[in-house]
Amino acid sequence: MGKQNKNVVKKKVTASAGYEYIEGKRRQIKRTETILIPASIFNNKKKLETFIKKEKERIRHELEVERKTAKSAITFREYAKKVAERKRQQGDVRSVTEESNNCIMQFINSLIGDYKLKDIDKEIVDMVKAAINNKKTRTGRIISDKTKYNYFSYFRSVINADVHYWRPFCGTA
Repeated sequence: MGKQNKNVVKKKVTASAGYEYIEGKRRQIKRTETILIPASIFNNKKKLETFIKKEKERIRHELEVERKTAKSAITFREYAKKVAERKRQQGDVRSVTEESNNCIMQFINSLIGDYKLKDIDKEIVDMVKAAINNKKTRTGRIISDKTKYNYFSYFRSVINADVHYWRPFCGTA
């Protein structure tokens, strides 16, 4: 039923939070997480069912919050565009791409050492920085356009997840 340890049991749980329509196709919003179940609960069927039910509800709630945030969120590119337009009126000549890259750069710098980047490999961060600055990485690797696009996409998806993470680093629109 799951991997067993001395004190906990690992089990995969999938929760769903309804459906959304993307490009005319109906897609279920769901997430699978590995949860840790205390061994004391694992052998009691009623307690186990209650525990799993609560975990599914927690995951479902997180999905709902993410969905609502994503619907109301302005995209990173749109925000960078507004910032670039405002700065242009003040005499700055940077393009929208340069402005969005600048925002990402500041965002990444602020996250390094922060808890949000603990699960992200530092080498990837180094590569993203090099990609943004069109330079080589510390190990002398040159980033291809495809790799650059993939890293940008990854970080933009992180940034787009919550407006409040990146807005302070872009300045006001």
